[in-house]
Amino acid sequence: MQLNGGFFGPLIGYQKQWNNWVVGAEVEANWSDIDGQDSVPGTVGRSFGGVEIFGSAGAKLGFAWNRVLFYATGGVSGAERDSLLRFGPKSSDDHAASLGWMAGAGIDYAVTHNIILGVQYRHYDFGTADLDMGFLPDRTDETDLDVVAGHVVFKLNGL
Repeated sequence: MQLNGGFFGPLIGYQKQWNNWVVGAEVEANWSDIDGQDSVPGTVGRSFGGVEIFGSAGAKLGFAWNRVLFYATGGVSGAERDSLLRFGPKSSDDHAASLGWMAGAGIDYAVTHNIILGVQYRHYDFGTADLDMGFLPDRTDETDLDVVAGHVVFKLNGL
């Protein structure tokens, strides 16, 4: 099933710089409107699914050059997913949470000392979720997301 949509959420982190090298840690939480639908092979049914909430906690390693930071990131990820099967007038749905991993890379630019603009790519593999579809056959769902996102960072010095 092809998933599409958008997301929004906060990220909190800490970074420390030694010469040009930057090491840090981040935690993010996102509310999303990422969903999709597909036909059920061999039937007249439809399958609907989506990611309602997702996030990650990971490490960050980067190289700073002037006002630019090039970095890689990786860690654990998690998601709350929903699924709906519809066969004519009958339908059944379930929600499930699962854990997996995340990896990516990005570029940040320091506009001022306390405001940073950036763009990053992340691949999320949320692992496997078992969905209880009630009177319909249970499902096992594996969801991956490839995300390109922009961000604005407000740096809090001294905290």
